[in-house]
Amino acid sequence: MIQRVRYLLSNPLELLAYAVEHPRRVLAAVAVVVVVVVGAVLSFGLNLVPEWTMLFAIAGVAGYLARRRYHRAKLFLQASATDSGDISQGLVRVGGAAQPADGAGSVQFEGTEYLVYHNKVERKRSNRNEGGSQWRVEKDTTEAVPLEVDDGTGSVLVDSHSATLRLDWDKKQRDGRRRHYFAGLKPGDTVRVYGTAVPESQRQPQRVSDAATEGMESLRENNVGQMTDGDGLVVTTGTAVPELVVTDRSHWGLVGRSVLLSLATAAVAVGLVALGIYYALGGSLV
Repeated sequence: MIQRVRYLLSNPLELLAYAVEHPRRVLAAVAVVVVVVVGAVLSFGLNLVPEWTMLFAIAGVAGYLARRRYHRAKLFLQASATDSGDISQGLVRVGGAAQPADGAGSVQFEGTEYLVYHNKVERKRSNRNEGGSQWRVEKDTTEAVPLEVDDGTGSVLVDSHSATLRLDWDKKQRDGRRRHYFAGLKPGDTVRVYGTAVPESQRQPQRVSDAATEGMESLRENNVGQMTDGDGLVVTTGTAVPELVVTDRSHWGLVGRSVLLSLATAAVAVGLVALGIYYALGGSLV
């Protein structure tokens, strides 16, 4: 996650594109940074507020992260397993063979066609200030086209370009001072999707790749809402649970990891608040 943040901060165009695609996340992150910076200036720089107030600021950051992890855990736990041909509105979990939606085409990587892929390259760079070296993200690219999931009972459209990918790496390779990671879904691969089923007309607009844009335009021209099974619904990010996950991993592995991370982050936030209250009341560790 830290490497991803560094990559975005060092690539203004990618950061702007991410902000357009995820405005709520960016605004929340900016608010967190502002609170922490203002708190640090007021407490350590100007001595206008006690230093223990920073504990509450950090607790707020932990609380924000816990909330995000809670949404994902809620999605994994509450999404009901549904046949792709019998889907209804609400949180759903569908699994089956991934196929390109009619007219959506595909994205290519090194001459191979994919429905979605994630390509990341890290480079080892020397750190003159601290000594030693660090691996930093040099390239982090995700491409996707609208796809359908078919379990044999019918197919349902997935707004895959707005999804969080949880795919096992197909390739891990080191080449000198670079490390290459790649994960992708080809037509016919088995996939599991967690998200919110809504009418296609209610789908949230998102930034997409050129291939995905052309695919969605073709889908609208062909009136995909009437052509797909699942009563014209699309699985996408919801309002109550703003998460959409496309994965090839096991269900219970995802559930266990997300619940543990959510509880651990929440425990850190509660602990920091308790420690802040302790210092505020005059407590000391000495």
